[in-house]
Order: sequence, then C-alpha cells, then structure tokens
Amino acid sequence: MLDTTVHGVTDIQEQELIRKVAAGERAAFKQLFDIHSPRVYNLLLRLVGNRDDAEELTQDVFLSLWKHAESLRGESKLSTWLYRVAVNKAINFKKRRGLFFQIRQLFSLEADDESIIDRLPAAAADSPDRQVEMREAQIQLADLLGTLPHRQREVYLLHKLEGLSYNEIAEELHVTLGTIESLMHRAKENLQKVMLKKVRKSASKNRSPMSQ
Repeated sequence: MLDTTVHGVTDIQEQELIRKVAAGERAAFKQLFDIHSPRVYNLLLRLVGNRDDAEELTQDVFLSLWKHAESLRGESKLSTWLYRVAVNKAINFKKRRGLFFQIRQLFSLEADDESIIDRLPAAAADSPDRQVEMREAQIQLADLLGTLPHRQREVYLLHKLEGLSYNEIAEELHVTLGTIESLMHRAKENLQKVMLKKVRKSASKNRSPMSQ
C-alpha cells in the first residue's frame, strides 16, 4: 500500500493510530477525530439537512470507530470506512424518522444532465424557503442513495461528494479503474430506475378519478 499523506498523517501513521485506538488510547482517538470529523460532519449535514442531527450522527460514527477499531485491517482507508458508516447511519436515521418527499423536481430523467449532488441547494441558504428546500433535497438524496448496493453507493459518494477522480477512487479502494467505471455506470442506471419508478408511482397517485 502506498504511504500517502492526509492532513499531515501518512497511511502508516494512521494505521498506528487505529491500533492505539483499538488498545483504548483516547489521545489517538482524539487525533483521528480531529482529522476526520469535519468531513464526516459535512457529509452528514448534506444528507440529513440539520446541524444538530448531523452533529449527533457524527458522534455515533466515531463511537463506532471506538468500538470497532480492532476489526479494521487496512483493506480500505479509514476515511472510506467512516464515510460508509456515516451513510448507513444517515439512511437508518431517515428510516426511523419516516421521512420521504416527492423527487420529480429534484431529479432529471436525462442520463447526461447534472448529477444529483449538483442539484442540491447551497448549504448556506439564507431564506426560510431555501432552508426548507435544502432539507427536502437532502432527505431525497439520502433516500435514493439508500437504494444502491453498498459498493455502488460508496463509489458514487467518493466521486460526487468527495470529488475524487475515478483513478483516485480505484487506488483508495484497491480495485481496477474499469471496476470503478462499471460501478459508477451501474449506480447512475440504478438511481434513474428508482427515480422513474417513484415519479410514475407519484403520477399514478395524483391522477384524478375523472381522468381514468
């Protein structure tokens, strides 16, 4: 594995910190928290749309790291593992809340249009209406991402939210470039299928008795 550097900590140094966390060293845990929590929080804020909920879920993500550090074997980077846990927690959070919104205005039916992430309102929405719009869009995004198989969701988030290139994702996940391209293609296809199904279902429900 290449010894790359993130936030001044190399992969080897990070693995050593994980080993120390597994041994119960709180100082090492705090160091990993300080390095990774801002990105985890920003991801969760995009997915759940509420700062308090995002902060609480961020704490849950790192509690999982504290509990399961011993099981981390270095198959993927810690940042990837944290993102995976964060997305799963956001999806479960939404399921518990029972939140679901219509998606017709958020997603385009055209495969080549801008991505789901690109259509999210800016995080710094200043009006109440924009804040509501942002939260609804974020909830819709989490709902749709929850329909993807794990590996497709992981690659999609790394590319769209993290801004990693296909080559960078392939290196981080230790797979070939072709595998990443295939996963992204299938993720986009699956998102469109789910989107179309929901739009058609919504249209069917909204059709008046007189039109049938």
